[in-house]
Amino acid sequence: MFCPTCGQKNDDVDFCLSCGQALPASAGRARFPFTWRHACFYLLALAIAAAMPLLGLIAGIVYACHREPDERNLGIVTIAASVVMAIVYTVALL
Repeated sequence: MFCPTCGQKNDDVDFCLSCGQALPASAGRARFPFTWRHACFYLLALAIAAAMPLLGLIAGIVYACHREPDERNLGIVTIAASVVMAIVYTVALL
């Protein structure tokens, strides 16, 4: 595709390599068609990703309430891992 402004030949880019002008959508990379099926899959993955830290947090609280030190320590580690996992998922989705 040639840039309509300066005439520079550009392959597989969204902006002209010479003048920086935005190229028409058909000139750049092929766009991935985002369909309803993709949206449903994305929402399902988001729900699973949101449920995992929540389940870990609940399990951690249950174990942290035990009297035995080993189980209490396991609960504290599980709570910490759940919080870290929630933060990582939140940052990844931004």
